[in-house]
Amino acid sequence: MTQSPLPEPIPTPRKPFWKKVIVPLGVLAIAGIGGTLWARKFIYEDIAPIVEAALKEELQRPVKLGKVENFSLGNLRLGKSEIPVTPTDTDHAEIDAIDVRFNLWESIQRKKLNIKVNLINPIAYIEEDRPGVWIGTEIKPPKNDENTGDVEVNEIKLTNAILELAPIPKSCIPKTSPPSKVGCVNQSSASSPKPIASSQKLSQKPIVYKNLNAQVEIFDKNKRFILSANGESATQGTFNLTAQALDTTPTAPKDQPKPKQQLEINAQTRGNKLLLSEIDRLIRLPVDVSSGELNGNLDLKIRPNEKYPTLNGTGTFTNIAARFPGVSYGVSKSNGEVKFDGKRVILEKSNALVANAIPIQTKGIIDLEKGVNLTAKTAPTTLPTLIKTFKLNPPATLTGTVLTEVKVTGPLDKPIVSGAVKNTTPITVTNGNFKIDNPEVSSNP
Repeated sequence: MTQSPLPEPIPTPRKPFWKKVIVPLGVLAIAGIGGTLWARKFIYEDIAPIVEAALKEELQRPVKLGKVENFSLGNLRLGKSEIPVTPTDTDHAEIDAIDVRFNLWESIQRKKLNIKVNLINPIAYIEEDRPGVWIGTEIKPPKNDENTGDVEVNEIKLTNAILELAPIPKSCIPKTSPPSKVGCVNQSSASSPKPIASSQKLSQKPIVYKNLNAQVEIFDKNKRFILSANGESATQGTFNLTAQALDTTPTAPKDQPKPKQQLEINAQTRGNKLLLSEIDRLIRLPVDVSSGELNGNLDLKIRPNEKYPTLNGTGTFTNIAARFPGVSYGVSKSNGEVKFDGKRVILEKSNALVANAIPIQTKGIIDLEKGVNLTAKTAPTTLPTLIKTFKLNPPATLTGTVLTEVKVTGPLDKPIVSGAVKNTTPITVTNGNFKIDNPEVSSNP
């Protein structure tokens, strides 16, 4: 015998959020009873948990808010708070205080509570999850549930923050383009391993930024963001940044997997005397940088469907020391100017020492899409210096002075290197004299 399905229970109507929160706030304002016990109970037991739920929803992370220290009808101050580590994420933050501001009258009119959050003296630690991905949380539109109701976080500020960044070491990135997996894995969490082993983390100190002040304005239900920030490196240099981001992720049809989140970003940044070795750790340049300063102004555009960003601006570099992987010698005391023009990086007025011995001047273009076209010229150099620098073993003793011009052309992943050598003084071999007239050499590594 087939039984008829039981009728579904009729849900109890939920009291609208604006009636539960915003109307009582208006009553407090009109009646002037904000200091009564009822008002304190309302602030402590209703508003504070709602703010905590809203922050959890916005950050997609657990948040432990401190006790209410003081409040008014437009402001709420919370004591020491934290964003703790989780079993799958070691990112965390400690916060001295949190100021929450809201416009009471606007909230009453719109039947929605919009809040602005200011984190006072936060100290945050963030690990890079995957190459180029620091915050793995996907931005989601706010929910309207019984905990957060019609409440939205419109602004998040950082005041006098300290930020510790732990980038993925180069040694953990496979030499593939793009890298599909990270080689170093943290096995401390079996359920969701982190991409960096603890030993790797401890071997490199985090990059620390201090006196950091930032503001993120949030619009269109977490679809559009405006960021401004300024601060200084704990080692050397200052920076400021402004950026606009737009979530362009298409809406997935029903019964279809949600597409990967897509962001369009326009940013403007200025750096002064920043250490290139720290920037190298953050973005992993194709050379290993050990010292040097960078100054520059840069406009940056990132589009989801483009492999490379669009860059416009200028920069200067001073006293750079760097080495190509697998090459026994590097360059030092490198100084020069660089111009960014769309997908092109134009090297201008650059000079350096190769292997701390041979002066060299370099100019040309690195086109991120079309390839490289660089020319490097040495100053007059004695053959004994060349032989010693490049660890050559000629069958005879050579003396004399030469000029060398090296050209690097072709695609970025398979450049063609060609060169020409011209003697400026007679070349002497043991027991004889002869002259070399512009011999041509080429190679394709």
